Amino acid sequence: MRATQNAEPHNHPHTACCGPLFLARCSWLTMVCRIAIVLALAPVTGCFTGPSDNAGFGNIQDLAQLDGTYRNLGDSGNPQARVYLSEIIWPEDTSLPHKSIGAIEVRETAAGTLTVKALRRGTVIKEDTFVEGVNFTLQSGRIRLKHGMSFPNDNIAGAAYTQIDMGIDKRGQGKYRESGAFIGVALLIPVALAGSSDVRFERLHD
Repeated sequence: MRATQNAEPHNHPHTACCGPLFLARCSWLTMVCRIAIVLALAPVTGCFTGPSDNAGFGNIQDLAQLDGTYRNLGDSGNPQARVYLSEIIWPEDTSLPHKSIGAIEVRETAAGTLTVKALRRGTVIKEDTFVEGVNFTLQSGRIRLKHGMSFPNDNIAGAAYTQIDMGIDKRGQGKYRESGAFIGVALLIPVALAGSSDVRFERLHD
């Protein structure tokens, strides 16, 4: 988080102020105005995908609620899109044979610590621990893996927001959601996009 600096009281409202804080506020107001104009001019296009009978997120109060063994291959609603839980958990491990991993076991082994195991035909082929506050945060009853703003290149003026959450759904199944939005101008055309992609991971047993 960025620290916010408070401006000193100004006793002369008609005197121009061109300090860094004033310029920063002007830049911020300019961006807000541009976004407001884009929202007014551009129709919002949305794309939302997920499995059939998709359930919303459940509310995790204790990490022990995640304890269980989950099918590694998820249900995204698209049979051709194969989403593996192991690939979400270990995205940088290119040596993992995701297709041959049948299940993922999750246990809270200490307060705020999850131990995760990748199982292939019942044998552990990878094991890791993830600590709350270090590897993930627990917000709004779900595990937040990523969230933040990004700004495209010079050819596209605007701002994009991405958020990735994991947890359990209201039926106790594993749930993953990647959502995002973009507001800006591309090729002089106002653009407003929003969407999310949900994946369900079947809980095989507790």
